[in-house]
Parts: sequence; C-alpha cells; structure tokens
Amino acid sequence: MDAKSKAAGKKVFLESTPSCGTCHTLEDAKSLGQVGPNLDQLSPDVARVERAVTNGVGAMPSYGEQLSTEQIRSVAEYVAHSTKK
Repeated sequence: MDAKSKAAGKKVFLESTPSCGTCHTLEDAKSLGQVGPNLDQLSPDVARVERAVTNGVGAMPSYGEQLSTEQIRSVAEYVAHSTKK
C-alpha cells in the first residue's frame, strides 16, 4: 500500500461520523474503541471490511449510503493492510 492510499484510508477511518475509532481499536490509527472488535486482533481482509462498512454487522450501522464506494474501498484496504503482521 502506498503512502497516499494509506493516508486516504486512514482519513476515512478517523473522520467518518462517527469515527471508526470510536468503536474499534486499531494501533495504526491510535484508536482504542472497545464497543466493536479489536481490528488488530481480528485482522480482517479487505472484502470482510468492505462488507461490514457497506452493510453494517451486529451493532455496527451501515455506512453504504454515507460513504462513497471509493471511501469504503480505501478504508477497507487501510484496515486490512494495517492489521497484517
């Protein structure tokens, strides 16, 4: 993942409303949310993040109408890349 793509995905993670970090822990974003899964431990792939963000899952609402397809792809790639060891 190049720096520009990472920055774009991180921006969506931090600036969506509410911020993903409000509910999720992700070390790269310095977020410590405890409501949703710890993304560092879950280490989801891009497709899983895209589905969750687009459709919602469990208590997580859908962002499919709030975020563009490009923003969803960007945040999914960022999360997947940031959680791979």
